[in-house]
Amino acid sequence: MEIEIYIKEGDSENGRFYMSVTPEGGTKQILFDISNTTHHPKEKCADGFTHFEAMKIYTSDDNINYMNEANKELSIFWDDWEIHVNKEP
Repeated sequence: MEIEIYIKEGDSENGRFYMSVTPEGGTKQILFDISNTTHHPKEKCADGFTHFEAMKIYTSDDNINYMNEANKELSIFWDDWEIHVNKEP
């Protein structure tokens, strides 16, 4: 699948988070298109992101322990990762 993410730093008037997914051979589906705050509320002047974790994956100790005990590997691979500046969806 192809995942497209767009993040614009801003307050409730200017911030935006957009995410779409296109399954292999399928049609693009927009999962989120939210206009809202995308920075800390105490920040008064948007100055750009210094880092982000757009694809952070969460799991639990139970899942990890289960995989370890079964001598299995839990892996996720990303390919064709691209970052564009000032490109809107």
